[in-house]
Amino acid sequence: MTALALCGLVALAFGAGSYYAIGSAGWFARANLALGALALLVAAVGTALRARSAAAPPFRGPLLRGVLGVALTLAGGVALERLATASGRSFDWSFEQRFELSPATLRALAELGQVQATLFRDEFDPRARSTRLLLRGLEESGHLRVRELPLGHSPELEDRFEVAGSNTVVFEVDDRFETVDRPTEGTFYEALYRLRPRDAAVVYAMRGAGEGDLSDRSNAGFSGLAAALHTEGFRVRELVTGTGADVPDDAALVVALAPRRPLRPESLAALERYLARGGRLLAFLEPGASSGLEELLRRFGLESPDALVVDPASGAVAGDAPGVSPLAFSYVEHPVTRGLDKGRMTFFHGARPFV
Repeated sequence: MTALALCGLVALAFGAGSYYAIGSAGWFARANLALGALALLVAAVGTALRARSAAAPPFRGPLLRGVLGVALTLAGGVALERLATASGRSFDWSFEQRFELSPATLRALAELGQVQATLFRDEFDPRARSTRLLLRGLEESGHLRVRELPLGHSPELEDRFEVAGSNTVVFEVDDRFETVDRPTEGTFYEALYRLRPRDAAVVYAMRGAGEGDLSDRSNAGFSGLAAALHTEGFRVRELVTGTGADVPDDAALVVALAPRRPLRPESLAALERYLARGGRLLAFLEPGASSGLEELLRRFGLESPDALVVDPASGAVAGDAPGVSPLAFSYVEHPVTRGLDKGRMTFFHGARPFV
């Protein structure tokens, strides 16, 4: 019976661990919890039956010592759990370090001063457990106040914040708010970043030399880039380079999106004057095309030879030759790579080198 009880405890531990790790009771957790409870029940019944036969005085001493040992073990486990809770220390043992807050997230929160977070949840929604852990980590920084509201308890707030369902978090700063439908550390960072008070900067997209179209919604278009820029608070305008006019003074950034034809000399001169006065240029250059930007970038210390990046370790993608679509799967901690973790891969199709 001891072995059966031990197996039951192990099964319960696996079931509880799976529940805490993924935030929901999947088939693995439910099966282990059910089998563990059944094993403990059988062991308890067997022990009770044996205890009846062990009621004679010679058996009472060992039986009492066994019961006392179990009671002390349970009391010790409860005491350790209470001590760990009182210490306030936690360890993130999840596979993707889902509850480890990065310095960038804590810095984004600190820059906002004081933030109010509201968790809307159903009473029995298991996902709220993981969300609470993330919010608790942010709350410990001293810049966040957290409250929980049962879903349906405040319909006027749910309408105002466009709460679609349970386990939704709303961040509020003054009269601004951001609603997070799928709480993760990455989505929390994005929401806090968007709450920063800032004037909308202007991004100019070059047109006139066969550049990519930011309004094109097809698979070959770049409307996703335009949407990302709008999400980050930028205003996007077009810059027709064929006139050779100076880049407007309100330009925070000029984007050259894969030009296919050479720019006119006066257009390159206007870009150089813009860079000389502290401007910023984001150049996407494709292999096999010469735009004249290569020489301009060379004056500022950037070389982009007309070549193709080949990674022998990367296999063929979408029928291309092996190696011409380099694969990245290890990402440094940076806001640019937010949301890219060990479970994701990035392919760079036909990449041109910058040195």
